[in-house]
Amino acid sequence: MDKWYARPVFFVADMPAALAFYVEALGFAQSWHYEEDGKTVATQVNRGDCEVIFNRDVDRAGGARLYVALEPDTVAALEHDLPLARVMAVDGWETGCRSRSACPPA
Repeated sequence: MDKWYARPVFFVADMPAALAFYVEALGFAQSWHYEEDGKTVATQVNRGDCEVIFNRDVDRAGGARLYVALEPDTVAALEHDLPLARVMAVDGWETGCRSRSACPPA
């Protein structure tokens, strides 16, 4: 099955302020969080079908990216297709999870 589960990731400098706005002002609920050294580094808030991830990163604050979670069979199909499209995949580690970024052809 070719299911892509996507959520935006907003980079923020002030995690408590971002959470307060989305939870208290907009009515979202916090569904999970990831901590390092006792501080929340990443968290997700939900309201209905809307899901948003926040990542505390002062250097990238104000920026965003798209997080896509894929099932193993979808990953295998994508890994087959990327080289055909001359797209390079770069492995990494982001907020406690293995990650892979797709880079457009040069």
